Amino acid sequence: MTQYNDIPAPDSLELSPEQLTSRIDELLPLLQQYFRDLPEAPAWESPTSVSAEFATPRQAPELPQNSTEVFDELFARLSPSYTTSSPGYMAYVPGGGLPDSAIADLFSNLTNRFVTVWHAAPALIRLEIDCINWFNKMVGYSSQASGYFTTGGSMANWSSVLTARRNLLDADISQARLYTSDQAHHSVMKAAIMAGFHESQVTVIESNIHQQISIECLTEQIRSDREAGLTPFYLCAHAGTTNTGAVDPLNELALLAKAEGLWLHIDAAYGGFFMMTDRGQRQLSGINEADSITLDPHKGLFLPYGTGCLLVKDRKTLEKAHRIDADYLPPMQEHNDRIDFCQTTPELSRDFRGLRVWLPIQLHGWSTFQDYLNEKLDLINFAYDRIKEHPNIEIVGKPSLSTLAFRYIKHELTEDSLNELNQKLHEELVSSRRFLVSHTMLKGTYVIRICILCFRTHQPQVSFCADEILRIAQHLED
Repeated sequence: MTQYNDIPAPDSLELSPEQLTSRIDELLPLLQQYFRDLPEAPAWESPTSVSAEFATPRQAPELPQNSTEVFDELFARLSPSYTTSSPGYMAYVPGGGLPDSAIADLFSNLTNRFVTVWHAAPALIRLEIDCINWFNKMVGYSSQASGYFTTGGSMANWSSVLTARRNLLDADISQARLYTSDQAHHSVMKAAIMAGFHESQVTVIESNIHQQISIECLTEQIRSDREAGLTPFYLCAHAGTTNTGAVDPLNELALLAKAEGLWLHIDAAYGGFFMMTDRGQRQLSGINEADSITLDPHKGLFLPYGTGCLLVKDRKTLEKAHRIDADYLPPMQEHNDRIDFCQTTPELSRDFRGLRVWLPIQLHGWSTFQDYLNEKLDLINFAYDRIKEHPNIEIVGKPSLSTLAFRYIKHELTEDSLNELNQKLHEELVSSRRFLVSHTMLKGTYVIRICILCFRTHQPQVSFCADEILRIAQHLED
């Protein structure tokens, strides 16, 4: 038998309290300088400007590297990229990344608690349950509701399809049909595929002139599918589309879903947190009728990427979809006020996402987030009022939330020529790099979109963006 005596323990991975402090002290000045420079830093840089040094693959180092050099390189690698934390970033539903959430991650990663089994960390799990309950109350759900934090809206949408399948369908799903709008986020189709459905089982319903799902077309499609012997079972509506921020007619869809026996999911990844405001509650009326709702705290609560959420009207639906027992797990909770997240979610091991939500709300208060969201609604209306008067700017619908889509028009030009013209307009708009707005295609039409949701974006940035739009539009007239 092999004898094991005095096996040496490697210790280089461990940091003493003093070494940890030294590491943080070395990093903090770089972070401080980053935030000092951020207001004037470019909102984006071209990926083509990446240096050959950073673009070249490297082997993992065999020996420790100098920490100063490693940190310097890390900050150098921040450019070129989209500066999603910039006040000028008004492109792809920005959030900004609250610093207090980063502090929460530092705490949770260093303490490394296991937060999917109640027995392992009941007080911390209670904290995460509280956050979910706050969200459920916000959308108008009852005490029977539940949910969990995901990595983002894409995974929440997938989980909603899986939960609907496990609760409404038998083993044979070949005749099942799912419905969504042609304005749906691409994750809706991907969610269906990952949940076991074929692309052909997802029917994409045409949207109307307001970019909302057409109730008439949806109703007719469901009727036609039933007559063909198919099984309609899932409808994904939207509370804030990615393209234009459009909100589907949620109350009407809720009535239709109930009458047809459909699982109603509302993708509110972008728009859901506007329920914290009076205007948002009016726009999103009916959201509480959904069987499940996707939220993205890393959008509407301005948190770092990797913080999504799925809410469900009935906690039992999550348990039916995800509960699997194992001998090595401790006894699972049956108490209504306690949750073993490993039994209501796909994950057993995961990071403590709820702390990213809890800590900023504790430190800033719910009303501060309300104020910021109200400001974003005011800012988009400010932009709308500034540019709508130009005779050659066509607004693609008045903003429902904080997104504004528009294009420049010349009546003598063909659609293809207008698309080329607007593409050039967009390129000139962002060429200063002081702000970044994005573009999209709406049924073959190239449109420019402004989305204001970064907590650092305020009236000066929006005013400059509007001025540039009007300046370039005037230049096109000359």
